[in-house]
Amino acid sequence: MLNLIDREKCLKKYKQFPVTWWNEKTEELDSFYPETYGGFVLTIPAQSFRGLTGKIGNELSNLAQILNTDSLIFLRAYDKPWRFQKSDYGPAIKALKYLKDNGVKSGFNGAIEVKKTELVNFGIHLAWMVRSVAALTEINFIDPHQNILASLCQYGNLHLYTMNKKTHLMLEKFVQKSNFEYLSENVCQERFRLISSSSNKQPTKYPVTLKL
Repeated sequence: MLNLIDREKCLKKYKQFPVTWWNEKTEELDSFYPETYGGFVLTIPAQSFRGLTGKIGNELSNLAQILNTDSLIFLRAYDKPWRFQKSDYGPAIKALKYLKDNGVKSGFNGAIEVKKTELVNFGIHLAWMVRSVAALTEINFIDPHQNILASLCQYGNLHLYTMNKKTHLMLEKFVQKSNFEYLSENVCQERFRLISSSSNKQPTKYPVTLKL
């Protein structure tokens, strides 16, 4: 089972999580993002997105291992439930069912702590959720010691930020030994066949440049 954490309790304990909210006074979205030491945009070679998902799960487990932690904690930036939107796309249906089967109720909007032993399986479903469920954007994750802040984008790339020099140097060595590769020019773009469903999120048709 996944360990579910109340949203307010999570944000009180883990203050490095990015959050986005609606400002009623300005009638605009406001957001918070913590100051970071440095970052990487990482990709994994694969022939298909389906083939990529299993590799993502493995590398998340390896990342937890190198960080000497038994779990990673995932939280949506937006104050919306994880199962807020349904999908008619096969892998997305399985991913949302996975959440339901693991105790994530329809109104749950808090954090999900995932043990290292479950990260391989969770990573597969996370990748499909981010890619094909429009409402599930900006799912960030940290380690319990808050040495990193990371997220998967819809293209299957890992956006990994470090909070201190020691962790940054350690992760540079980790990347060299992992299946990850540094993304050329830090530009995320589609490299697999696009999914097609009226309820699915379509990848941006132009490259998205990400500032580190």
